[in-house]
Parts: sequence; C-alpha cells; structure tokens
Amino acid sequence: MKWFLLSSALVFSSSLFAQTHLAQVSPRIVGGEEVTQVVPWMVSLQLDYNDSFAHICGGSLIASQWVLTAAHCTRGIKYSGQLNARLGITDLNQKGELIRVDKVFVHPNYSEATLANDIALLHLERATSATPVPLIASLEFAQLAYQTPFKAIGWGAINTKGDEYGSVLKQVQVPYADCSNFNLPDGVICAGGIAGEDACFGDSGGPLLYQMGAGYQQVGLVSAGYGQGCGEVDTPGGYSSTSFFNTWLQANLSQVWLADKVVNDVPSLGEYRFSITLHNDSSQVVTLGDIITSNEDLMVQYGEFDRQILPHSRLFIPLIYYPYLTLGSTSNRFTYQVIARLNEDLDNNGSNDFISSEVVLTVAPASPEPIPAVTPVPTLEPTPGVTIAPTPVPTVVVTPAPSSGGGSLSWFSLLVLTGLGLRKRG
Repeated sequence: MKWFLLSSALVFSSSLFAQTHLAQVSPRIVGGEEVTQVVPWMVSLQLDYNDSFAHICGGSLIASQWVLTAAHCTRGIKYSGQLNARLGITDLNQKGELIRVDKVFVHPNYSEATLANDIALLHLERATSATPVPLIASLEFAQLAYQTPFKAIGWGAINTKGDEYGSVLKQVQVPYADCSNFNLPDGVICAGGIAGEDACFGDSGGPLLYQMGAGYQQVGLVSAGYGQGCGEVDTPGGYSSTSFFNTWLQANLSQVWLADKVVNDVPSLGEYRFSITLHNDSSQVVTLGDIITSNEDLMVQYGEFDRQILPHSRLFIPLIYYPYLTLGSTSNRFTYQVIARLNEDLDNNGSNDFISSEVVLTVAPASPEPIPAVTPVPTLEPTPGVTIAPTPVPTVVVTPAPSSGGGSLSWFSLLVLTGLGLRKRG
C-alpha cells in the first residue's frame, strides 16, 4: 500500500499574542520513541488519493463510531466521505482497519486565524470493535499539577524543522505547562517546552494522554505550535482541552442528525435505490415530518413520512436516483442535498428543526452498445438459366459511449485552499 503525508503550516503576526514572545502559530513527534504495539484507539486520518491514501492528521477513537480530532484537520474537505479512519496500525504501510467517515461536526466557533475552538467530531460509517480511549473528567483534570507528565502520540514530523517524516507511530513525553499568560484562546492547554521533545506537523488531531494506573485517559488533542519549529526550549505546544469542550462533545453525541452518503459505481442506466440514515442519539422520541432533495434526479420513496424514531435508534430513509450523464460530460460525480424536517423543536427556537445530509454519487461510465454479429453470406455456384439476387448485408451502426472524465478529488484546488504540502513516502 502506498501512503502520502500532507503537512500544514500557518504563520501569523505576533500581534495575535501580544502578551507573549511567541511569533508563529502552526497546526502541528519529535524525539521520543517508536510505538511497537498497536494502540487500539489511535487513528490515522487519511484521504482517498488515486487508489491510495494520504495521511493528514491523527485522531482518537472515543466510542465505537466516533473519532475526535482537530477542526483544522477538516479544512478543504469537500465532503465527509473523503475522510477515512485507519485503526489497528503502528506503521502507515500497514492495512489495519479502514472505515469511511459519514459525518463531520466542527465546533461552530472554530477560528482558522487563531485556532480557537480547534476541535471536531467524526462519525464512522460502521462501528469498530477497537477499544476507545476514555476522556478525563473535568474534576480530575482540574486536580493535575503543572509538570505532570503527559504523552503525545502520532505519525508527524520527526525533526525540529518539521520537514522529515517516517511511517512509524511515535510517542513522546511532554510536561503539562503553564501558559496562562500567553493570551491563548479559551480551551487551550499547553505541554512541552523541552528541547527536541514535541508534537509536530502531521500530529495534529492526535491525543494528549495522561497515564492513570495501568491505563490512559485523554486530556487534549494536538492543535498548535508557537515557535519557529518543533521542540523549542520554553515553547510548549497548544492542545485543545477535552474537559473544557466536554459540554460541546456531549451535545453532539446526543443529537438528531442525518448521515452523509457516498456511493461509487452507480449504474448509468435505470433507477438506482439506496438509503441514508437518520440517527436519533437523543433521549426523546422524534417524528420525521417531511424530506426534500435538491434535485429531481434524487427522489424520496413514499411512505416514510410521519415516522416516529425512538431514542438511541436509527431510521433508514429509502431514496431513488435516476442517473444523469450526458454525452461529453467532464464529470461523473454529482452532489445532492437532502433536508429532513422534524415535527419537534429540539433546540427550543420556536420552530421545527431541520437536519441535512450530503449525498455524493459517482456514476459509472456507460458501456458501448455491443456490435451485432454479421452472418457471412454463403457463396453459391451459379446454375445455368437461374439469376441470383444479391443478399443485402446488414448495416452496422456503432453508438459512441458517453465520455465521462473527472471523478478526482481536485487536489490542486485542495492544495491551494489549504496551503498543504504533499510528500510521498513508501
């Protein structure tokens, strides 16, 4: 298996942090040691790339279908199905278990400029049997003293400049640091400040861990670095605190939502039937009032309205797609919106709630029509006095197949939008 690494860097003016000497902000294991045993809840977030995958960030499995990562790891993602979670590996060249993401929840107040509220939840298309990592309780975290040893883990850069990468998972011990005078966004905790020991580019979204007895609890996730490189003296890294964002996490884990859907190789002829999933992760009964789609090519089957969905259950909503692929099309990937109206007002804003889903369908190119076989005309010997009329030869008409290029991830646009650098490994 080939793998690729996308690393990112953001540089800002020191005026953003006027109370500190810190001049650079970078979403960003230097030093430390290799991890030789599989960490069941450690996730490599990867993008589809020409039948291979690109490692872009780390993440942590916090429930059987939920991954926690940094919000900036989702920049430039056109649709949730581009993201995949790979578990059960210590080396990026290993296959492990690959599961597609079917919904991305980014903190609504995330700021790309300051990396405030740099946290996101990813829902997986199917459950994994891997063991999740527990999140530390807010009260327990509040009792931890500065210099308490934490552990950062990831597949990021392995040198202080942040331009050398390996394929093996690494871990490094970083002390809990006081950065209360750094004028950082709320919810950021710091760890590190020791020369040559740090998280770095490519580690973003990965967990910051506290060892309690024989096990670990997650206290944060890799968010930002504030020096010219990684592992600088007295320059700890910034991590989004899981205890600070606990209320937001619990709210997202107990909402009503529609999963996104990605379907490849949709037949180009005839109708295509599939379903999307409505999740009721709340503690109350909800009723599906109505569903609309953004295009008449995608229709909702009748009989699914006014359906009650019990707490902590799912409803599969059947859809019918009528493929649309014109001759000479430059793309065979189509995106549709599906919006569901609930009969309830769950957020107490005075109106019915609406939830939405994105459906991405890739239509398989139409096959050329088969050329009919031509039956050879037998040669007859002329008989004296008999005239033989010529046998007509059937005319063969070849119908050209529709052309459908595209179907790529538009990587040039992605790189321009996000400022990511692409490096190939292995």
